[in-house]
Amino acid sequence: MEVCVEDINDKELEKSVDVIVSEPLGTILFNERMLESYVIARDKFLKPGGKMYPSEAFLCVAPFYDERLYNEQLNKTIFWNNISFYGINLNALKNQAVAEKFRQPIIESYDPQTNLAADVRYKVDFLTCKLIDLQHINFDFSFDISRVGIIHGVGVWFNACFSGSETTLVLSTSPFSPPTHWYQTRFLLLQPIAVNPGQSVKGNITMNANEEQTLDVKVTLTLPELNITSTGEYDVKDPEYRWGGFSYGTQNQTNYQCVPISHLSLL
Repeated sequence: MEVCVEDINDKELEKSVDVIVSEPLGTILFNERMLESYVIARDKFLKPGGKMYPSEAFLCVAPFYDERLYNEQLNKTIFWNNISFYGINLNALKNQAVAEKFRQPIIESYDPQTNLAADVRYKVDFLTCKLIDLQHINFDFSFDISRVGIIHGVGVWFNACFSGSETTLVLSTSPFSPPTHWYQTRFLLLQPIAVNPGQSVKGNITMNANEEQTLDVKVTLTLPELNITSTGEYDVKDPEYRWGGFSYGTQNQTNYQCVPISHLSLL
């Protein structure tokens, strides 16, 4: 075995390879943009019909209710309510401070019981996708609300699939699964949306690559029957890592391992 420490864009091989194995996955699947190098390696080195591990992945999105988290983030900006800080009125900067705080994604393990609808999924096939598909993501979706609540934002995670000749295994970073170092990412909306069971909420997520080796993310949710829309824009390079106090329940404990794809709907 030969180990080469080189930029994938500069490396050349004398012959094509049968298999590419890599760990190019970031939070919200696309963050850090390592998947782009993975696809470049595929185009340069993989034989026709060759295998890639992981072979595909699903970006999963669900609406959540978390008043404690929402209020906690809002209260972190209370300093800017001060109208006489050494004679200076800081209140003029309050709205800017709140907007900046809510631009931070929250990365943690969170309780899936706070979800107000089943997750929706965006598929990426690493064997066929183009480089631009990893740099500009535009995902339209719809949630069918299952219970009364207030949507404070959306939780995002991914499932990575390893498709072999006889079976497919899945690595899940779902809040229903044992924790991983990717955790889940939550995007808070400054303007929450109150919902009832049976209502349909339309949504869109865009992710666009930037020069800082990360992504500019925008989330929009709309409740069509009341013509209510809430939008947030997020700075993925500046997340807030935290421990929300949620522990994966012992009633659901399994060994930390990949699971058959037939179980994917349960993750």
